[in-house]
Amino acid sequence: MHMRARELMAIMRKFYVISISVICFIGILIGGYIVFEHRQVNQYAEDMQYYFDMVLDNNAYMSKIPAESSMNIYVDKSKECKNDTEFLNLLIEANKLFKDAGHLQPLTPEAYYSRLYTYEMAIEEGYFDKDDTLYANLNQEDILEEYDSISSDFECDKESIKSYINQDSEYELLKDNLTFMDIGDTLVIRIKSLGLEYCKLDFKTIQKKLEGFEGNRIVFDLRDNYGGSDLYWYGLTAMTSFDDYKFKIETYGRGKVLKEYLKENDTDFKIQIKGDEICLSEEIKLQSDHVFDYDNIYIVSNENTGSSSDSFVKFAKQTGYATVVGTETSGSGGGGLTPLTFELPNTHLAILLESTTTKPRKTDPDIASNYMEIERIVDQIIEYENTK
Repeated sequence: MHMRARELMAIMRKFYVISISVICFIGILIGGYIVFEHRQVNQYAEDMQYYFDMVLDNNAYMSKIPAESSMNIYVDKSKECKNDTEFLNLLIEANKLFKDAGHLQPLTPEAYYSRLYTYEMAIEEGYFDKDDTLYANLNQEDILEEYDSISSDFECDKESIKSYINQDSEYELLKDNLTFMDIGDTLVIRIKSLGLEYCKLDFKTIQKKLEGFEGNRIVFDLRDNYGGSDLYWYGLTAMTSFDDYKFKIETYGRGKVLKEYLKENDTDFKIQIKGDEICLSEEIKLQSDHVFDYDNIYIVSNENTGSSSDSFVKFAKQTGYATVVGTETSGSGGGGLTPLTFELPNTHLAILLESTTTKPRKTDPDIASNYMEIERIVDQIIEYENTK
């Protein structure tokens, strides 16, 4: 009987020890989850604050600085994010606090892969130096892994983007970048984007169209064209004028992101630093391809003509290559430096900056026009020529 009691007590002790061990293990798991969740929450808040600090210190231009209380709202909101996808969507919302801030944007998977593969294509074509940290900063393993992990949440297929940029024949959308309209002696060429991926196909298409054009006036309609690459309009200029051009660019930036880039990369810029302001200046030379020579060239602009399209407008006004018709551009052009990126330390999301700006930032037309219909704009151009 005593033996049985001792055995029973031994069993109970084992059960007690096991129970305590299980409870402790569960406690450790729960505690670890709470610590992990707390750390994750803190990381989102840290990244949101880091984003605001970097933009305020490095973005070249913003028409209005948001109130600190408004930014704090998003820092607090970030603590409620359950995953990186929710956090990126919140970042996109927070970015709207910065009014008229140029290229500034948190990169979505689609924007990230488009930028990455455009750089890769540009390197292959010899447009871009593979050692430039603009590409290297986007091609870091932790950033790639981050965007690969969230791309499905944004219904983003990176292989389709890569094929599109590399101009695989199945992507008929590349052919939709241009629209032609013959109006008497005028050929209107509407260009939706100056993206580098369009250069090859567009130049062939434009050259073929111009070979059959017997008029004496061409109009590049760049309304609602948000830019792409200056290389696009370099090629367009070389194709349509026998003149060679020299033009000066002068842009301004600030902050450690720009300073670090200039320190790590060889550029042709003349650099002047005055306090926090960094002035970059350069003379660009464009040589004609001697294909066509038009005396009457016009560019139509509006409030959505920006980035590289604004650069084209600025160049046209500085050199006399073309007469600009329409309304004031949105700015963010003027040549200079491609927008830089920085990485958030915890999520490894990439943020695109407005690296440099011009003074004045936006560009006024030579001929003011508020007409929407291109036919009426062409009539205005003809009237302008008749009164010169």
